[in-house]
Amino acid sequence: LVERTDRYSREQSGALAARRIHVAFPLLPVSHREVVVETIGSEPFVAALPAGHKLLDQERLSLADLRHEQFALVSRSVGSNFYELVIQACGQAGFIPHVALDAGHVMTELGFVAAGLGVSVVPGPLRSREVEGVVFRDLHRAPSVEVGVAYRRDTKSKDIIAVLAVGRDAP
Repeated sequence: LVERTDRYSREQSGALAARRIHVAFPLLPVSHREVVVETIGSEPFVAALPAGHKLLDQERLSLADLRHEQFALVSRSVGSNFYELVIQACGQAGFIPHVALDAGHVMTELGFVAAGLGVSVVPGPLRSREVEGVVFRDLHRAPSVEVGVAYRRDTKSKDIIAVLAVGRDAP
């Protein structure tokens, strides 16, 4: 039985260690003594803007274009890896983002954006989630986040090993 669930990277490694899940695809870095993590790719960040935002006349933005905006981000306590990556990327673009809203889940974060309460920067694959009121824009020289496949160090299941092989071969 394969069941897909959404969990943050820290939750994934804890669930692996506790044997509640068998394979995870976390944002990196992740470390846990019971868990092996292999990098399988990277995903660029994209900007998430509310419909009607003044920057939507541009097809591609730079992160610096967002310097005067209020940000909605997943809370550092929930998604610390991603939060730190966004803060670091903004710093490299020359500014410290004004994080006005902390969300407990990325869909809440996008809900804040849809309500016009702020903008956000999220991993590119989230653009496949059609959220009414949110428009995604590519970022010029977009920072990216590494994605990995993670599993328990003592995994011996042939089914799990087969899933790992597919994860390693994913584009």
